Amino acid sequence: MPNEGESVQAPTSGGRRVLVLAREEARSRHHERLGTEHLVLGILGERDGVALSLLKQMGLSLEQLRRDIEHALPAGNASALSHEIPFDTEVKRVIEYAIDEAKLLRHTHVGSEHLLAGLLRKETGSAGRVLRASGASLHKIRKLLGMDEQLLRMLEDNLGQ
Repeated sequence: MPNEGESVQAPTSGGRRVLVLAREEARSRHHERLGTEHLVLGILGERDGVALSLLKQMGLSLEQLRRDIEHALPAGNASALSHEIPFDTEVKRVIEYAIDEAKLLRHTHVGSEHLLAGLLRKETGSAGRVLRASGASLHKIRKLLGMDEQLLRMLEDNLGQ
């Protein structure tokens, strides 16, 4: 957890950038809601982001990941051209998980790396399935971010995460 008296703050510029890019992806595809697939596309669009670096470190093919995520997207609705595209319930849950992951790592911010961990922690949803099928895992992300081995084992043994 963050040090005594500290809490997790608003997203970093990278975390905000992923959300902005995700919203642009949803808007360009005429989607009424921002889904987890849009978050992955936002991560892929943030060229020098921590999450993108983690995906590369895990050896994922970013081009194939983009194709698989785009294939998983629902069809758009031409009349859905709202200026404000709300998060769907899965994205809201991913953001909650991202905050939890930041706390577990004793980080005081939520960055793109925490959003990626949140996507992988969410067991349902096509974005998480595509990420896992591509070779990403929550365990690998946590390890790359420097989570203590003892804490990793405890989370996996006790919580199945």
